[in-house]
Amino acid sequence: MSKVIFLDIDGVLNSNFQNNSQQTEISDGTLIDVEKIKPHQVTPDQTTGLTPANIEQAAKILSGSSDAITHPAGSLGHYKYVVICSSYQGKWLLSKHKDRETWELQGGHIDADENPVDAARRELYEESGARKADLYHICDYRGSDSAASDNGAVYFGLIHELDELPESEMELTKLFDELPRNLTYPVVSPIFIREALKYAMSRKLLL
Repeated sequence: MSKVIFLDIDGVLNSNFQNNSQQTEISDGTLIDVEKIKPHQVTPDQTTGLTPANIEQAAKILSGSSDAITHPAGSLGHYKYVVICSSYQGKWLLSKHKDRETWELQGGHIDADENPVDAARRELYEESGARKADLYHICDYRGSDSAASDNGAVYFGLIHELDELPESEMELTKLFDELPRNLTYPVVSPIFIREALKYAMSRKLLL
């Protein structure tokens, strides 16, 4: 029997409810179910940081009508950022910034003397304390604001050894079975986690 995993717009991975959403089956028979939530079905919430603008964007992305976020791994190039969806002992590892009350994936800028995977390894250690991890380039993304648009590489990080959090802008880390509602980036983080989950499960990296 296939396992069904649901991803809702608030960033909560949930395998305990049923709906009529579109399902995508990956190679091992797992069904990834993306709930198509329309903008009017969600109200802005200070806990998640959602606004009418990014609710609408997320609804379009999750319903498959936008390619604004993810692209095949290696397709964009000229990367400026890396993002790591990290897993340790079967749970998602998120970090909390000292100046925020929300949780986020690890990541940051690529230094001038780095390639993307070295930057991902450095950022993962600095923001989580991960000493040993396998990194897999799962997809690319293009992030933009009113000033500029830049490319990023998204990695799945399978952590094998986790030390204490080094001194950095991060205050603490925490393991989660499901993504919390209070995410720093509530639109893109669930999408990156979805891609990481699809990649990892299709290759039996997560059991």
